[in-house]
Amino acid sequence: MKRDANKRLWKDEEIIGMNETMLRLRRMRSAATMHSWSIGVLAKKFGLRLRGIIEPEHSQQESLSDAQKLADAAADFFAARISKTSAGKQEFQKWQDLLSDAQRQYRLYAITTYARSKLVDAVGQTVIGRLRNLHIDPDHMMNWDFTEGNNLGIESTDELLEKNIGIVSPLSGDYLSASTYQAYLRRTKGKTFPLTPAAMSGDLSHIVLLQGEDGSLPFADKDEIGFFLDATETGNTGRALASHMSHLYPEKIVHKPIDEKVEFTQSQKIVEYWK
Repeated sequence: MKRDANKRLWKDEEIIGMNETMLRLRRMRSAATMHSWSIGVLAKKFGLRLRGIIEPEHSQQESLSDAQKLADAAADFFAARISKTSAGKQEFQKWQDLLSDAQRQYRLYAITTYARSKLVDAVGQTVIGRLRNLHIDPDHMMNWDFTEGNNLGIESTDELLEKNIGIVSPLSGDYLSASTYQAYLRRTKGKTFPLTPAAMSGDLSHIVLLQGEDGSLPFADKDEIGFFLDATETGNTGRALASHMSHLYPEKIVHKPIDEKVEFTQSQKIVEYWK
């Protein structure tokens, strides 16, 4: 694959949408982990009321469910564009509709992120960089992320698709990347892996998982639990998730996340692309 220096994978409005999506996911993560209204949130709510704007209150489960729908819609659009399995118009509109709803409904909450990563870095490097590599060499990018960047107890993407394992990924960027892989595999292979988001408070002390309508926890039918993180700096996020899931599922195999930074290894195809 030869690089076309003048050809961009994403339009300006799509990059703006990525930034806005990441911003809303961080606010929704805050809503999903909030035990009670803080003074800051109440002050914002009062300020909006003075302007005639009434924002509805959101339960933890509603916030996490809304975040999942938004991230999945964005990811499906990314996967459609990269896999060329659709023109992407319908997927783009669904993403933008959910993003518009989130922009109206989640204005009160703080932008929660444990890593304190800047939005421009999270989108520009982590999301766009991963998507570009997925576009250039999808097999290598996914295999690296599933077998070297994360510990899922597998040696290939194909093995992941056959394994009775559920994947947990924290909002926001981690889950967005994992959801893109999930959608890409569904579009290109006709099958994919089960995935659920985890909302984590800023200090990692509170973790919320998406429950079923009957209050059931995710992956009760799975033998193993694994975690997808798009980057590891301190390992604290992975350790907190693993501890939480081990407590919830003492009878399952819970794979220990990688707790140190692993540098990405480019394939020859990616190296050649950038020459």
